[in-house]
Amino acid sequence: LEHRLYDLELPEFVEAIEARPEVYQHDYQCRQLADGRPDLEAARRTVDERLWLAAALPQIDRFVARIGEALGIAFPPPAHVRRTKGKPGIESLDPGLVARIRALNPGDAALVRHVAREFDAL
Repeated sequence: LEHRLYDLELPEFVEAIEARPEVYQHDYQCRQLADGRPDLEAARRTVDERLWLAAALPQIDRFVARIGEALGIAFPPPAHVRRTKGKPGIESLDPGLVARIRALNPGDAALVRHVAREFDAL
């Protein structure tokens, strides 16, 4: 199944991951920030203590503007290119499916909420 996993439609992909959670990595963003471990607290510390600025994807326009302000550079607005053209965005997905994806990645979901809150508080 692994080599065909990425050919599946999203609901079937999620079902395949749910069926074998011990095989597939979860909390990928936390792993990237916590030395390969799915450790939310370590990832949060990395964001808070080592990154100058972080934002969630919906905040990307303001993120780029803030960097430009800090550097005294007027960046053009970021291009919004979806790599998944023709596929639905999160706003059009079944909320139950979104909840299942978040349940597979609870650390990442919490990390994104943390980053978004911290960015909004700036």
